[in-house]
Amino acid sequence: MLQKQNDILDFYAAEKPEKVTQLAILIHGYGASGSDLINIAPHFSKVKNTQFVAPCAPFQSHFGPDSHQWFPLETYEEEYLLKGMNKAIPYLEKFIAKQQKIHKLSNAETILIGFSQGTMLAIHFGIREKNPIKTIIGFSGGSLAN
Repeated sequence: MLQKQNDILDFYAAEKPEKVTQLAILIHGYGASGSDLINIAPHFSKVKNTQFVAPCAPFQSHFGPDSHQWFPLETYEEEYLLKGMNKAIPYLEKFIAKQQKIHKLSNAETILIGFSQGTMLAIHFGIREKNPIKTIIGFSGGSLAN
């Protein structure tokens, strides 16, 4: 179900477990939406006591009304991609902070799961955090040299 975080990002959330000890952020790729990813949360059923949430990127892509992008992909030049990621990071950072506050969790109990462009963002954000993220998982995608 779509949930609104007026000042941050809209997102989808899986059913909340009785006891939440971990937070998993599903970060979609270019042209997708949080709605595309939240449906895979049940496939992680062995990961107990985990609240799964899937934010929608802040920028619309050209694929249609429910397609989003974290940053444009007009070129794959590193400087261009880095500029785009740095523009998107504050949105993701605020979203994660708010979810952690809601669930009374920290980076030590947070998992980032990225897909394609979401992998790039998860890695770029996660490895720069002062307090380490518990786990970063990427499906397709990669990191930039910087």
